[in-house]
Amino acid sequence: MSFKDKIMTAIKSLSVYKLRSFLSILGVFIGCSAITIIFSLGKGSHLNILYEMERIGASLLWVNTTQERARFRGFDEKDTNNLKKLSLKIKDASLETSLNNVLARHYKNEERFTVIGVEPSYQPILHLILIKGRFVSLYEEKEKSRVCVLEDSKMTRKMFGFSNPIGKEIEVSKERFRVIGIVEPKRGFGESIEGKVYIPYSTFLQIIAPFPSRLLYVQALSSSDLQKASLHIKRILGLRYKGISFEVLSLTETLRATQRLIRIATLVLGGIAGISLLVSGVGIANIMFTSVMERRFEIGLRKAIGAKISDILLQFLTEAVILSTSGGFLGCLF
Repeated sequence: MSFKDKIMTAIKSLSVYKLRSFLSILGVFIGCSAITIIFSLGKGSHLNILYEMERIGASLLWVNTTQERARFRGFDEKDTNNLKKLSLKIKDASLETSLNNVLARHYKNEERFTVIGVEPSYQPILHLILIKGRFVSLYEEKEKSRVCVLEDSKMTRKMFGFSNPIGKEIEVSKERFRVIGIVEPKRGFGESIEGKVYIPYSTFLQIIAPFPSRLLYVQALSSSDLQKASLHIKRILGLRYKGISFEVLSLTETLRATQRLIRIATLVLGGIAGISLLVSGVGIANIMFTSVMERRFEIGLRKAIGAKISDILLQFLTEAVILSTSGGFLGCLF
């Protein structure tokens, strides 16, 4: 019997028990598709993290403290200047303070935004990409100007519709701000809040809320200088704020920890999916054993006309392979 004849014979034998063959293929299909999807999601998450690292910058550090407000009121411009002057491993630094759920109005259109007070250095450090206009300037920061930069979000589009927001005014905390720029949404690590309004840091403290920055962004000279820059930050801030501890976090370390968690989760879920695939294999073995018991007359007849044991074994093995490869191919394709 040729190989083609064996294949055709196996297919005809399986077609006799259509439902049983279908259920066997379905079990392998579910197992293979689950494994493929899980590992694809794991790989996709890994690549997405690498993309975010490149987008935000691998040399980014952020500094905060867990101290109570009574002990630590917040960072100021003197801290950013000290970091840039006293450390050769630090390229730039910027303050950030924010207030959520602030009502903004443009004529009759109202939306709630997150208002963020920033310095001009905030844009290059956080890699904010300008779509239109420009970012806050040093002059506007010193003069406490009423200017703002909007994030390209659904809130912004609802407020202005199809019109160009540049040069128009919005009302925030009963003060009018002139829109000078539009930036792409900041989808950094852990970013989930949509709808931001960036205004000068000094303007924020004067108009929005007197909340000094408790978060400091620092850009190291390169990713290889992160460790030394972190030590310099702690020393410089420690000299000014006695008895207060600071936490310096790097994007690289955080993303690496996340990657490890993703790998572990992928392996665990892949193992669970592998068990389902193993169960499907046991199911095929059970079906083939049942098939052998039901077809004893056929086996005896084939042996009587000269078939070898190896030929019979190969016939049942071909049927099992057809079931498993059909389910596996469809599962991976799905």
